[in-house]
Amino acid sequence: MVHIIEDIKKFFFAIIYNIVKHYISISKNKWVIGSDGGNYLSGNSKYFIKYFYQVNKNNVRLIFISKNKLFINKINSNGIEAYYNYSLKGLYHVLSAEVYLLSTTLLDINFINHKKTRIVNLWHGMPIKKVVYDNTRNQIPINVWYLKLVHILLGNHTWEDV
Repeated sequence: MVHIIEDIKKFFFAIIYNIVKHYISISKNKWVIGSDGGNYLSGNSKYFIKYFYQVNKNNVRLIFISKNKLFINKINSNGIEAYYNYSLKGLYHVLSAEVYLLSTTLLDINFINHKKTRIVNLWHGMPIKKVVYDNTRNQIPINVWYLKLVHILLGNHTWEDV
């Protein structure tokens, strides 16, 4: 029952998100990065952030977006700008970002993107690798009907099931 309520919340959030995105302009040199389904900073996203802070000379603003409220404080204390995905600030930064950096899927940040946003996937899988469904830390349900529905009704790209 709890999962159904969460799915309904996400669906209504997606509708609001899709309407609002048309009124927010893209900010040049703002990038948002997500990782591990939006819960933790790990893998390629983690190492990209480390590299980014060593060599960033282009005044690019990199923002970590997370669905884990407790984890955001830890990230901020390490000097990395981070926001909760479903907060107003998080929503604004996601919608106004020029680039999305993902470790696996759009679920790392959010599942609806602005049409002008460039999406860069940092994963290094091979065609035979099961990306997403072999994740042992965050089990993503194979039956993600609400995501497919949102992509069909509101999304800017076709659904790809991995």
